[in-house]
Parts: sequence; C-alpha cells; structure tokens
Amino acid sequence: MNAIQSLLSLLEGRADYVAKNFGEKLEAAAKKEGEKKLDAAGIAAELEKASEKHIVWVARMYIAGQFKLEDIPRMKGELEKFDKYKSKLEKKDLNAYKNLDELYDATEKLGDEEEKKGGKDDIDTKAKDATWLIRSKDYMALIPKTQEASCKYGAGTKWCTAATGSHNFFQSYNSRGDLIIIIAKFGDKWRKFQFHFESGSFMDERDTPAKKEDIKVLSKFPEHIKLIHMLIDKYHPEDDDD
Repeated sequence: MNAIQSLLSLLEGRADYVAKNFGEKLEAAAKKEGEKKLDAAGIAAELEKASEKHIVWVARMYIAGQFKLEDIPRMKGELEKFDKYKSKLEKKDLNAYKNLDELYDATEKLGDEEEKKGGKDDIDTKAKDATWLIRSKDYMALIPKTQEASCKYGAGTKWCTAATGSHNFFQSYNSRGDLIIIIAKFGDKWRKFQFHFESGSFMDERDTPAKKEDIKVLSKFPEHIKLIHMLIDKYHPEDDDD
C-alpha cells in the first residue's frame, strides 16, 4: 500500500469527509441518474450504507457511474464478500481495483453457490410466471410477471430486480414498464441481459451496460432481430393513416 492509500485508509468510514471533498462530483453523479432530492451529505450517507469501511472507494465508483444509489444493497453484499474472501485474492487492497468489472473478475468464483447460478438449466420455458416473447434452442426473451419470477429468471446476475438477500426493485421498474430478460448462448456459455425501455437501460449479468461486442454477438441471432422489431412495433408504432 502506497503513502496516499495509507492516508486514505485512515479516512474511510467518514461520510462527512466524502461529502466535503467529493460534494460537487457526488451531486453531479446523482443528477445524471435522475436523483435530485439528495445533497452531497445525503448521498454520502447513502453510500456509507454500502460500506462504512470502504466509503472512499465506494464514492469513487459512484462518481465514475459504476452503479446507482438503488444498487447500494448489492454493493454492500459485494464488499462484504470481498472482505470475507480477500485473503484468497491476489489483490487484497480494494483500492487496487479501478472499476467494478475488475472486482467482479476477482470475486465471481468465490462465495455461495446461489451466486453462481445462471444459464437456462433451472428455467422451465412452459412456466406461466412470465410472458414468453421468444423461445428457441439458443435464445430466449421473456417478461417476468412477478418479483419471484424476476428473481428466478435473473438468478446468477447482479440485478437489483433479481435480489433475494436485499431490497428488490422489480416493482419499481415494472410499474414504469416491462422488464425484458434475454438469455442467449454465447459459444458454450449462457449469458443474461435485461432491457428496460422506460429507464433506457440494457444491462448485462453484472448489471453494467451491455458492451458493443456483446450487442454484436446478440445481433447474429435471428431471434434477437425479431425481438428488436417487436420492440420497435411496441414503442414506435407507425402512425395510423387517417
């Protein structure tokens, strides 16, 4: 640990320090995600719920747009897992992780079996707890009807709409519009994505925006092209002729 990191470690746990020194950036990040009610002190207080010990790092990730305030419960779980298993990691200092992807790469093979679930092995495509848009051998798209269904079909992801051990935001999203879960086979691996038109989000299983290379792979599925046309028809229908 270098000198700066050593000094920062003494400041961790001080929400007032974070509010004072990152105030404008915190408020800018909150405004970007549509949060207008909280000032810097309020934002820092929310971030502290993720980790009092690691609040400086949490604040930096939030400012960088790595997560939203609604993801605090998930962040709390991730940092608790890091602290629990860091002795097994090559990089044991959280400050060495520059973004959430780096942290996930290090910790995703650790922890409970429930966190490792994914793919379609546990999915019954005939179940009536979802509206099935597309069902094929290597590609599926569905709309969960309930929070329980959102958790079932979102198993193995870090979506706040699939959270079982913390506050679940399915109802919040569902009240504004349909959540669409996409499950597709990338080579020998199943991947999950979640689309929500009303919030403008298209997230991968790590709850980070889907990457261009992932969208490129998805676009090779005829079923995905079909889904896109279905969404266009729904959200941008052609004007009826008078």
